[in-house]
Amino acid sequence: MGGDDEEEVAAEDDRGDDAFGDAIRDPQRECESEKEKSKFERMLEDHMKSLYPTTEEGQKKLGTTLELLQWKAMNGTSDKIFGRLLKIIKKMLPKGNELPTTIYEAKQVVCPLGLEIQKIHACPNDCILYRGEEYENLDACSICKASLSKLDSSCRTRFA
Repeated sequence: MGGDDEEEVAAEDDRGDDAFGDAIRDPQRECESEKEKSKFERMLEDHMKSLYPTTEEGQKKLGTTLELLQWKAMNGTSDKIFGRLLKIIKKMLPKGNELPTTIYEAKQVVCPLGLEIQKIHACPNDCILYRGEEYENLDACSICKASLSKLDSSCRTRFA
């Protein structure tokens, strides 16, 4: 690998070329309005932005915010309590950190296009997602027969 190839790889790394970055870039290319393109660009910037200046590799603003929102959904935490938690964590991090301080800001980082977050129940063994009223009264998974008594701890978050 020559010097030019190494520089090209370094530039790709700086742009955040990875599966998550590609998942943001692909729909961005298909946007018709500049406003939508700029929202995807901001999301891509947050994907590449370190959570704080001295953070370890991999601790990025978008990924950390998404992980915290997933934790919120999985635990059924209210917006008010989650907002308090964000403020506590932000104070614990070094100055200049990029962690959002409100649920609104966190959702803007993860869903700049105004997508809604939906909580969907899932089998504890990930056999099936339970959406709709027909699954409300089930006691066991219709596929693996696992008990659904702990259904709330088996939630998945999706963006619609």
